[in-house]
Amino acid sequence: MSLRRLARPLLAAPFVYDGVRAITKPDVHVATARAALEKLATRTDAFDEVTDQQLKAAVRAHAGATAILGVALGAGVFPRAAAAGLAALTLPLVAANLPVTEKDKTARQANVQPFVTSLGRLGGALFASSDPQGRPSLAYRVAQARAHRADVNAAVRSALAASRP
Repeated sequence: MSLRRLARPLLAAPFVYDGVRAITKPDVHVATARAALEKLATRTDAFDEVTDQQLKAAVRAHAGATAILGVALGAGVFPRAAAAGLAALTLPLVAANLPVTEKDKTARQANVQPFVTSLGRLGGALFASSDPQGRPSLAYRVAQARAHRADVNAAVRSALAASRP
């Protein structure tokens, strides 16, 4: 049994759990997203008119995509693409939980755990997205195919040149 068969579902489990939890009970995630938007709104006016319903819909869409990609990663269906998608979906969570943006020391300390967790998930997803599963990369395979084709063409030219009187 391959280590990947065990590791992929273990890596995917927190993504699936959080995705399903955020779909069914989005209020905590909406509060976190609202706090992140308020921090961002101090720098730009782009997010002033976001309603709670819009934010809840965005949180649920994000959670659904996270859960679906987590299931895909865990099942081994397009694992590199699923892991890359999970890494991209984790970036907003890392930004939302950044502890350095908090002025209050207790709020900053409360954000450390979710921040570190998000960083760990991001790292795991990035690592899984770069795993070639024991196969060479696409660039390597293309280079090998080109080299093989050049060798075949050279052999054909040599054989044709030798067969001519």
